[in-house]
Amino acid sequence: MEKEINKIQLELSKTKSEEELKNVSQAGITEEINQKFVTLSEMGNAVGTKPTQLKLPDGTIIPVKTWTDVLSQCISFSLEHNANVSIPFKDAAGRKVNLVGLTRPPRGITYFEDEYQGHNIFVYTNYDSNNCIRNSLHILEHTPNEYVKNVVSVIYSKQQ
Repeated sequence: MEKEINKIQLELSKTKSEEELKNVSQAGITEEINQKFVTLSEMGNAVGTKPTQLKLPDGTIIPVKTWTDVLSQCISFSLEHNANVSIPFKDAAGRKVNLVGLTRPPRGITYFEDEYQGHNIFVYTNYDSNNCIRNSLHILEHTPNEYVKNVVSVIYSKQQ
């Protein structure tokens, strides 16, 4: 059910973003649209920042509110476009934690559930901002080149 909700939200956000961009007049351009996208690989230290827009490898722009949203969208995009990701899939540190696994994380750990290759999968999202970015880049390395038309980037602001 949550997978279906995520897909519907993704589709709605794509439509909304396209329509918003079409309807913005020259005189009424918002501050957010004037901000420039920064590639995830050039982010540096993201502590104290908040993303507002994510540009996926196919050029789709999605509104996001947290770095966990960025990570979730990047994982969904990568898994949607690659049927050959080996599960469990270790996180960027490659230690004890599976970014994507077949077993539910322990109670108190944030994750979302999805389906991949006919199996229920559990996506670990219990990361700080910098590790969300690091793991977003890590999973996107497994996206086939034919689906990569843009560098993944974000618009973000400093939290007050």
